[in-house]
Amino acid sequence: MQISGDAILKLIGIDQPEAYDAISIVLKEKKLYPDIVAFPKKNTHGERIFIEFQGNIDEMIRFSLASKITMSCAHDHYNGPILGVIIYTDQQCKNAALPVKIHSEHDKSYNLCANFKEIVLPTYSEKQFAKIDQRLTILAPFTISQKLPVKKLSQLCRQWKKILFNVYPKDKHKDISNVLSLFILNRFKDISVKEVKEMLNFDLSETRAGKELIGLGQREGQKHFLIMTLKDRFGKLSERIELEIKQSNVNTLVKMRKSLFDFSSIEDVYSWWELYGKPIKKP
Repeated sequence: MQISGDAILKLIGIDQPEAYDAISIVLKEKKLYPDIVAFPKKNTHGERIFIEFQGNIDEMIRFSLASKITMSCAHDHYNGPILGVIIYTDQQCKNAALPVKIHSEHDKSYNLCANFKEIVLPTYSEKQFAKIDQRLTILAPFTISQKLPVKKLSQLCRQWKKILFNVYPKDKHKDISNVLSLFILNRFKDISVKEVKEMLNFDLSETRAGKELIGLGQREGQKHFLIMTLKDRFGKLSERIELEIKQSNVNTLVKMRKSLFDFSSIEDVYSWWELYGKPIKKP
C-alpha cells in the first residue's frame, strides 16, 4: 500500500521534498504502519531519511531504527549524512522508548554520526496538518480525543474521506480508505471493524491488512483472557508473567488456555511455563 511520501517529508520539516525519492512506502504486515525511506535525487545534496511510524509501546524502537539505518548503509556502502525520524501515534509510545547511545570512548570509528528527530502526532491539530499539506489529513484520527462519541467520530471520518479523495487521485482511493480505517482502529480501541465500515463505507476485513489486524485483535483478546483468568484464580500476577504472556505466540496461548483448569496454584503456572512457554524466573 502506498501513500504520498513527500507530504510526510514536509511534516518532518524537509524544505525541498521534491528533491527526494521516497523509494519505500509499505504497510508493514505485523505492525500495520508505513515505513518511509527517502533518498536524495541525483545531482542533489541531502541526507538519507529513514522514517519509522510507531503505534505501539516498544521500548527498543530507537535501537530498532538505528539498526535499520546501519544495515541499509552497510548494504549500500553509504557513509554520508543521515536523518532518522520516529513518528509516534501516542505520547505513551515515546515515553516508553529507551534512550539509545552509540558512542565509543576507545575508538572514534564506532561513533554513529546521524541526526535524529521525533514527532508525536497528537501534539498536532488537523488544521496544522492541512496547513503543511492537505494529504496529511490521513493522520487526523490521531489529533482528536479518544473519548470522542462515535456519532461525532463518524461525521469526522466522512469529512476526512472527502478531503482525501479530493487531493489524492482516484486510483489511490481504496488505499486511502484502507489506511484511514487502520488508523481509526489504532486510535480508538473500542471501535469495531464493522463500525469503521459503516463510517467509511469500506470493508477493511476484505483487505490483507484488515485480515492481519483482525487476527491481531483475536490474539490480543486471548492474551487478555488468560491474564484476567489467572488473576481471578491466583490473585495479582507479577509483571514478568504478564509480559511473557503478552509476548507469546498463538500456539502457546492456545495450549495455555486448554491447560487453565489444570492449574491449582501459581506454582503450577510456573511449572507449565517452563515446559511449554518461554522460561521465566520466579519473582
